[in-house]
Amino acid sequence: MTISQKIIETILSQPIVAMSWGLCNIQCLPYGVRFYVSGFIFSGIVQVLQDGESLSITLMNSDVLNETASYENIVQVLDRLIERTSNYTESVKRRYETIDDKTSLANQ
Repeated sequence: MTISQKIIETILSQPIVAMSWGLCNIQCLPYGVRFYVSGFIFSGIVQVLQDGESLSITLMNSDVLNETASYENIVQVLDRLIERTSNYTESVKRRYETIDDKTSLANQ
């Protein structure tokens, strides 16, 4: 198994979390992966590279330049950087109320 495959497999082992980020456009790199996300906290390109025994996470075009994780906690670290707000349940409700309101208006 390549490094890219191992990282992708680890992230996709929690598919609901990965889907909540809007994860798409996965690109395999020699020592990791790059993909696009659209989360509450960060929208843009994320790069995850293996760096010795750890994983280096870079949010492209962001104030958070680098974060370190392991295979055991990569999904939790990515979720904190991309999606998980301090009041996550309320953020989800607001987003889907907006979508529901637009759908209601379109059906009138």
